[in-house]
Amino acid sequence: MRPLTAFPLHTGPRHETWLAHPPRVLLPPALLPWLKDAGSLTARIRARCTRFEVRVLCQRLAHVRRDEAWLLGLRVGELAWLREVLLVADGRPVVFARSLLPRRNLRGAWNLFHGIGARPLGAALFSD
Repeated sequence: MRPLTAFPLHTGPRHETWLAHPPRVLLPPALLPWLKDAGSLTARIRARCTRFEVRVLCQRLAHVRRDEAWLLGLRVGELAWLREVLLVADGRPVVFARSLLPRRNLRGAWNLFHGIGARPLGAALFSD
């Protein structure tokens, strides 16, 4: 897999163009430190709220989209484990997250991704 150093620029329904750097003109300056931080987004959000939850929207095998295939080094339409969630702080959704893991990698330490449920992915990645 390629390290994720690209940011999506939404150009229409279900189509993205990936950029090498976040588009500064499109983002409020206050968001840049959040996007560039290599640490746990979950931990940063938890530190700023009293109630935190992960609302799972879907967890299933799915065909990767063209833009995702390139980033993951997969063929278009290849299967990957998909997880989409909302990170909710004090009852307010603050982050939509879409995570993909190639099906061939659902073993060993990465098997946790398959059955993670409502556990924050960041908590699993930064503690296990």
